[in-house]
Amino acid sequence: MSRRVRFGLNMPKQRNIRDLSTLRENFNLRAILEYYYNGKLLVWLRDRGYVDYVHKIESFNSFDYANVKEFFCSLFDISDSSVIDADVIVFSQNELEAFLKDDVEQTIYLCGDVFTLSVKYKNKTYIGINKPKIQFVYLPLEKLLDFNISLQNVRLCRYKNLKKLSVGKNVLVMVELYL
Repeated sequence: MSRRVRFGLNMPKQRNIRDLSTLRENFNLRAILEYYYNGKLLVWLRDRGYVDYVHKIESFNSFDYANVKEFFCSLFDISDSSVIDADVIVFSQNELEAFLKDDVEQTIYLCGDVFTLSVKYKNKTYIGINKPKIQFVYLPLEKLLDFNISLQNVRLCRYKNLKKLSVGKNVLVMVELYL
C-alpha cells in the first residue's frame, strides 16, 4: 500500500504550513479561500486528522458569500479585527463598487456569483477566487486591453468565440466561457 504524501499550505508570509497553530499565526483570508474553493483545504485538514474542522467546512454553504469571512475567522479562531490582509477581497457587487469609487487598488479579488464590471475603472486586475461570472456593461471584449483591464480565474458571460488576447507585454487570460 502506498503512503500518501502530505502537502503544506502556502500563505503570503509563510510557506509549507503543516499545523493549525502555524496556520493561525500566518492566516491570510485570500489564500484560505483559494484553498477552500479548490478543495485543498479539506484535504489538508483531513490528512492531519482535524475532523471537527472538516465537518464544519462540509456543513458550510459555500455560496453564503456574505458570511464567508466570518465563518473562516471563527473556524480558525481568528479575531475579525486582526485580519489585515493586503489583498482586497469583495464578496458582492456593492462591496466592489465601494472599492472602485476609491480608485486606489489595482488588484481586486472577487468571491461571489456574478459581478458586473465597467471600463470606467481603468488599470485594474480582477482575480476570481471561486471562478465568478463576469459581465461588462457595453464593452466589446477586444477593448479590454485598451483600458488595461486584466481578468484571471473568471467566467465571462455573453461572449462567444473567446480567445486569448495579447498585445505587447499585456496578456489577458480568460479561463472559461459561460453562456
